[in-house]
Amino acid sequence: MLSGAGVWARENFEVRRSSINLGLDKELRVSVINDIHIDPIYDYWLLERATAAVRNENVDISILTGDFVSYSTSGFRRAAELLGEMKPRYGTYAVLGNHDIPKPRAVIVNELERVGIQVLSDLSVPLALNPNWHLAGIDSLKLGKPRMTFLQNRQPELKFILLLHEPDEFQQIKDDRIRLQISGHTHGGQIRLPFLGPLLLPAGGRLYDQGLFSAGDRSLYVNRGLGTSGIPLRINCPPEVSILTLI
Repeated sequence: MLSGAGVWARENFEVRRSSINLGLDKELRVSVINDIHIDPIYDYWLLERATAAVRNENVDISILTGDFVSYSTSGFRRAAELLGEMKPRYGTYAVLGNHDIPKPRAVIVNELERVGIQVLSDLSVPLALNPNWHLAGIDSLKLGKPRMTFLQNRQPELKFILLLHEPDEFQQIKDDRIRLQISGHTHGGQIRLPFLGPLLLPAGGRLYDQGLFSAGDRSLYVNRGLGTSGIPLRINCPPEVSILTLI
């Protein structure tokens, strides 16, 4: 059982800390929030507490890996404003999830950019304090049409941290320049049974359910998310705000 939020844990998030050795020139502290799943009856107090926790951590970069909404974008403006209040030292970056793509994506992108959050859609930007690294992002592979052209015509020494909603693509994307993938999508299963693990995982999130994984020089971190989808319930699987120390 996961500690810190109890068994019935839809409303109490866990701040989960991990250290990942990438060989950076300068250490960075990064927060990760994803799978917020705003809907017309969403209670914003969980997101208010989660963003306040990020502010208290004094992170360098904040990362949002998609599924901002569930059924509609009507309530997203307030959520974007809360996310914009995190104010990390070197900016907040986002990618879209499979629930975001069918909605009016321009609404989501415009609201995020209005509060100073940069959406990375097949795009990379220099990583703060680390001249040979870029932070890259692509749309959900489940419903989007990512091309990964950000990898083209790059100097061979450049390395990447990739933001991608679905974690299972870690098995397919084997470019050694991508040293870390940060994902969500799974919700950790929402309901985890003792000795058996997650009761149900979505397509695109069945190989890597939560936490840190590695394959050679490449790593993957999967955040359990804040919200729920389908059954509005979490058991043995509290919502998560990740604080990653990248070194």
